[in-house]
Amino acid sequence: MPRKPKSAPIEVLVSHSSKNADFISRLNCVLTDHKVKSFVSKANIRGAQQWHDEIGIALKRCDWFVLVLSPQSVRSRWVKHELIYALRASRYRERIIPVLTGSAIRMRYPGLFRQSNGSTSAGTSMKRASSCCRSGN
Repeated sequence: MPRKPKSAPIEVLVSHSSKNADFISRLNCVLTDHKVKSFVSKANIRGAQQWHDEIGIALKRCDWFVLVLSPQSVRSRWVKHELIYALRASRYRERIIPVLTGSAIRMRYPGLFRQSNGSTSAGTSMKRASSCCRSGN
């Protein structure tokens, strides 16, 4: 049976460590440039709002899940909770996009960030992720 094509996202949830704020800011800009709406906890949750409630609402609302993997995020309790939810939710089936960042990860997976000129860039990975979201691939 042929696979049904994945649709472009309405909104993606970006699961990340708060310690990767600079990378998340750049990723959010790339997603915005590609007209992909995103939920990023630091940007979308204000003041005294209950973090766990707002993230729960976003997990139920968003239709794609971007998992930013870094040395910090793999140790984050919140990232683990979000990922477990996404893995169990049928709405995210084949709609989880890992984005690797951090020097340790780039050293382990150098080809992921490789550009045609041989240099490496986290921006290239972000563009690939946002392109994947936009096209639904």
